[in-house]
Amino acid sequence: MALLGIQFVITLVVALFLQKLSPYYSFARWIMCSRLYRYLHPSNELLRATAGKPINQGGKGKRKKADKINGTQSQEEIFTVPCNMDIVLGKVEVNEMALVSQYKYTDYKWLVDFSVCAVIVYLLIEMAASLRPQIFVDEFNVGIVWCMLVVYFALRELFSLTAAYWRSEDGGERAMAISFGFFFLVVALGVLVVDEEILDFGLNDGYKHFAQNLETFYKAMDFSIDRAPSVWAFKIFLAIFSALVGAVLGFPGIRYANMHLDSVYYYERGNFGRLGLVFLNVVFFSPLLMSLLWVLPLSRELMYFRKGNTVEKLLSNENFLFLRVHLMIFIILARLLVTRQLLQSHLDSARQKVDKFKMETGRVSNRDLQRTVARVFYYLSAAALQYLAPLLLMLFLGFMLRSLTYNLEDLKDIPSILNGKKPSDDKQLYAKLIRSLMSVKLAKGVTSFLCWWTNVTFFMTSCFGVVYFKYLS
Repeated sequence: MALLGIQFVITLVVALFLQKLSPYYSFARWIMCSRLYRYLHPSNELLRATAGKPINQGGKGKRKKADKINGTQSQEEIFTVPCNMDIVLGKVEVNEMALVSQYKYTDYKWLVDFSVCAVIVYLLIEMAASLRPQIFVDEFNVGIVWCMLVVYFALRELFSLTAAYWRSEDGGERAMAISFGFFFLVVALGVLVVDEEILDFGLNDGYKHFAQNLETFYKAMDFSIDRAPSVWAFKIFLAIFSALVGAVLGFPGIRYANMHLDSVYYYERGNFGRLGLVFLNVVFFSPLLMSLLWVLPLSRELMYFRKGNTVEKLLSNENFLFLRVHLMIFIILARLLVTRQLLQSHLDSARQKVDKFKMETGRVSNRDLQRTVARVFYYLSAAALQYLAPLLLMLFLGFMLRSLTYNLEDLKDIPSILNGKKPSDDKQLYAKLIRSLMSVKLAKGVTSFLCWWTNVTFFMTSCFGVVYFKYLS
C-alpha cells in the first residue's frame, strides 16, 4: 500500500494554497465580521444625561474623543441611575479589530479555517476516488487522517472550554460538569448493554473480528496469552470516554439552548419570518429524529411496507446505510446554516438584558450596567466556538463513518496471511500481521456509536438548557 500518491499531492497543493489565501480571506472571519451587529455599552456621559445628572466637563481633548468613540471612561467614577430609565444603546458592525482581543477568538478562527481546509481536501479526494476507484487500494486513505485531526482539535477545544468553567471561582459550574459526567456515564453503560438487535452500532461484530485476529496473532507470536480481553472491558472503557465527551458537551449544549431561545424571542418580536422559526425548530429537534435511525425496530418500519398480508421491502440494507450516513451529514450542515442567526441573537441579547432592568425597581450602578452590555460581545468568540466545535466534531465523525463504510475494507484474516509461515522469518509478513489487527469493522462500529452518541448528548444538554432558561432561571 503506497503512502505517497495523488492523495498526498492533493493535500499538499490545497494546504499550501489555503495557507497563502488565509491572510486575505478567512471563512471564520466572514462568519463573525459580515453583517453582524453589536450593541455598545452606554458611556458615563450618556447615563448622566439620561438620568438628568450634571455631566462632568473635565478630560477634554483627544482622550475625551477616544472615550466617546469606544464607549469607555478615562476616570474610574461610579454612580447610580434608576433601573427603569430608558437607555438608547448604540449599534455598530462587528469588525476583526474588536475581536482579536477576545477570549478564544484565535482558537475559534484556527479551528474553523482548518476544518474548511479539511473539508476541501476530503471532497477532492472523494472526487478523485470516484474517477479512479483503485485509489484506496493502492494508497493510504488520507481523508480519514484529516477527519481524525479535526475530531481531535474539536475535542481539545471542548475540553479547554470546560476547563475554563472548572477553574472559575464559582463552584456551580464545577458541580454541573461533574453531574453531566456521571449522568452520561450511567447512560452510556445502559446504551452499551442494550442488545444490538435494538441499537445498530456493530460494536459486537467489530470486536469479535478484532478478538479473533488478536488470538491468532498471539498464537503466531508464541505469546502465553491465548485469549483476547472481554468485550465488556472494551465497552467499559468506551463508556468512560463517552462520559467525558458528554461532560464537555454540557456547557455548549446549554449555550446553544440560550441562543435558540433568544432567536425564538426575536421571532416573536417580528424580527424573523415564520419560515425562519419553523427552520430553527426543525434544526433544533433534527438530532432526535436522526438518532432514531439507529433503532432497528423503528428503522425496519422504513425499510418494509405492509400491503395486506404481504410485506414488501422498500430499501435494501445498503440503501438504508447510505440514507442514514448522508442524512446525518445533511442535518449537521443544516445546523451550520443558522450559525450567523444564532450569533446575532446572542449579540442582541444585550438589548434584552437592558430591558429587563426596566422591570426592576431601585437603582443600578453605571459599572454594572456597562458590564452587562459589554459582557455579551466579549463572550462572542467563546459562544461561537461552543456552538461550532460540537457540530464540527459530529460532521467529521460522519465523514469518517462514510469512509469506513464505503472506502475501506479489512485485510485478509491472519490465518490466510500467515499461510504456514513464521512472522520472525519475514519482516513484511510481520508488518501485515500488525496491520491486520487494525480492524475496520471495529473502527466502523466505534465511529457509528460516537456519531450517535455525540448527537444524542448534545441534544439532551440542549433540551436541559431550554428547560432551565425557560422555566427554572
